Amino acid sequence: MYPFLWLLFIGITVIYVFPIFIPKYRTKWNVIRAIVMTAAIILGILAIELLLFPPLMIMIILIIISFLTDKSTYTKKGMIVTGIIIALIIAGAYYLFHDDPDFVQKYIDNNPEFASMYVSVDGETVINKQGDVKRPLASTVKAVIAIEYVNQVVEGKIDPEEWVSLEKLDKFYLANTDGGAHPAWLDEMKSTKK
Repeated sequence: MYPFLWLLFIGITVIYVFPIFIPKYRTKWNVIRAIVMTAAIILGILAIELLLFPPLMIMIILIIISFLTDKSTYTKKGMIVTGIIIALIIAGAYYLFHDDPDFVQKYIDNNPEFASMYVSVDGETVINKQGDVKRPLASTVKAVIAIEYVNQVVEGKIDPEEWVSLEKLDKFYLANTDGGAHPAWLDEMKSTKK
């Protein structure tokens, strides 16, 4: 939920709808513009809330729709200005959202004190960037544990419906290795003990 964004959307809607209540400005074009912008804002809110679209993308789309529903856009000067603005928006969106295939490589090169990578395929080393440097696994270990859990469930070694006591679980906890996540989780689980 984005309360300030919703206030902004309400403000934009008022700006487009208010003029149609004044007879002088109640033209067919302004009525259509108010309907289109209101519908676009409602669809934008639904896209953000239900489909989890990024709010920035919705704002960019609303700006483009705003330009396209403005009558002055369709003059020669308006077309040039609108074209430049849309080109800048598209270029900015591309810059912000495009995938960089070298992102991981650049991160490792620029942050050698925080990053390592080792990849081996069939026993042959493909990538070794500080692969011998020991690092805390942090949440990476969750994937390894999840894979082993699934394997053991499939093999029938673990019953996924079985409850485990918190005391039994404590045997496997290494203190100060998870940024306090385990103790915080235990506080939540105190009521069930399992």
